[in-house]
Amino acid sequence: MEKIKYWEGAEKKPAYWTVFVQRGESQLSSLSIRGVMLMVVTLGLYRFWFVSDLRRFFWSRTLVDDSPLEYTGRGLELFIGFLIAVLILLPLGLGLFGLSLISPTVAITSNIAYFILLTFLGQYALYRARRYRLNRTVWRGLRLHLTGSAWKYAFKAMGWFVLSIITIGLAWPWASASLERHRVNNTWYGNLQLHSTAKSSDIIKPYLLIWAVLIFPILVFSAIGLWVYIQGASELQLLPSSLQDSGMNGAIGLYFSTAPFIGLILYPWYKAVIMRTYFSRINAKTASLKAEFSTGLIYKVWIKSALVMSLVTMLLGLLGFMLFTGATIILPTAIVQDPAFLAVVGGIAYIVWIAVNYVVSITIYHFGIWFYVGNSMLIQNPECIEETVAGAKDPVSGVSEGYADALDMGGGFEIGL
Repeated sequence: MEKIKYWEGAEKKPAYWTVFVQRGESQLSSLSIRGVMLMVVTLGLYRFWFVSDLRRFFWSRTLVDDSPLEYTGRGLELFIGFLIAVLILLPLGLGLFGLSLISPTVAITSNIAYFILLTFLGQYALYRARRYRLNRTVWRGLRLHLTGSAWKYAFKAMGWFVLSIITIGLAWPWASASLERHRVNNTWYGNLQLHSTAKSSDIIKPYLLIWAVLIFPILVFSAIGLWVYIQGASELQLLPSSLQDSGMNGAIGLYFSTAPFIGLILYPWYKAVIMRTYFSRINAKTASLKAEFSTGLIYKVWIKSALVMSLVTMLLGLLGFMLFTGATIILPTAIVQDPAFLAVVGGIAYIVWIAVNYVVSITIYHFGIWFYVGNSMLIQNPECIEETVAGAKDPVSGVSEGYADALDMGGGFEIGL
C-alpha cells in the first residue's frame, strides 16, 4: 500500500501522512528480559534506565511520514529526579505520620488528609511527567513540549474528582473530556499548537453502559442494605424472608461473583472507544489526526496477553512445585518446615512471577497496543506541519517525572506519551 496519497493536480500535494510502527518483538523481548533481570539484581533501581531504553525502542520504531521519532531522555535524569522528589515528599509523610500518633481521631483525619494530598500531588506529578516525556521527544529535528501550569491541572483534576464522587461517577465523562482538552491544548510541536475537540458526548454512551453494569447494581444493593438496617433486621437474617424468597440473596452473590469478569470483558472495548475517539479529536491548524483501529484488535492484544500470562503462571507454578518437592527430598525436614525458609521461597517465587509477567506485559500488551493503534493513524492535510519551526524553549528536568515515580502514580513506568 502506498505510504502517501496525492491530490489530483500538478502540484501533487500529499493528502495525508501515515504512521508506521515497525515490528520488533524479538528485540523487545531481549531488551525486556535484560532490563527486568537488572531490576531484580539492583532491587528496582535499574527501572529508570530500563524505561528510558524501552521508550527509545518504541519511539525509534514509530515512523511518521517515514521519519522516526527520537527519544532523548536518560535514565540518570529520572533517577536523580526520583531522589529529589523523595527528599521533598519524605518529610511531609513523616510529619503526617507523627500527627497520626496523637490520638485515633487525629489519626483518621491525618490519614484522610494524606490521601487527599497524595491524590492532588499525584495529578500534579502526572502532568509534569507528561511534560518531561514530550520535551524529550524529537521528530525531524523539532521538539515537542507541554505548556500550562501543573498546579492548575491538579486543581482542575481534583475538582472533577470531587464532582464525580458527589454524582456517583456520572460526571466522569465531562471530567475525562475536560482533562483531555487541557492536556492536548497545551501540547506543542515546535511553534505548532495542538488542539482537542473532545466532548463528553463522545464517550457518554459507552461510559453509561459501564456505569449501569458495574456501579448501578451496587447502588441498588446498598439501598436495599440500608433499608434492611433501618427496618431492624436481625444480624442472622441479612434480608427479610420476602426478599430471600424472591432470590435477592442469590442475585447479590451472583453479581459480586461475576462483576469482575464482566469488567474485564468490557474494559478492552471501553479502552478502544476512548483511545479512538480522543485521538481522532486532535488537530493543529489544518492538520488533523485520525485513528482507525478496530475494537477487535484491542481484544486480540488483550486476549493474547491474558492467555500467555495464564500459561506462564501455570508453568511457573508447576516448576515451583517440582523444585519445592525436590527440596523436601534433599533438605532436612526441619529446614523445609522452617517459616523463614518458606517465606524466602515464597518471596523468590513472587518476584519471579512478577518479573516474567512484566516481560509479557511489555512485549505483548504494551507493544501490541502501540503497534496496532500506531499503524491505524493518519495525519490529514499535513501541509502546515512542514512549515513548523522551533518553538520557545521549555527546559524540563527529570524531577518532573521523579514526582510521579516517587508517588507511585505510574508516571515513572509510562512508556508512551
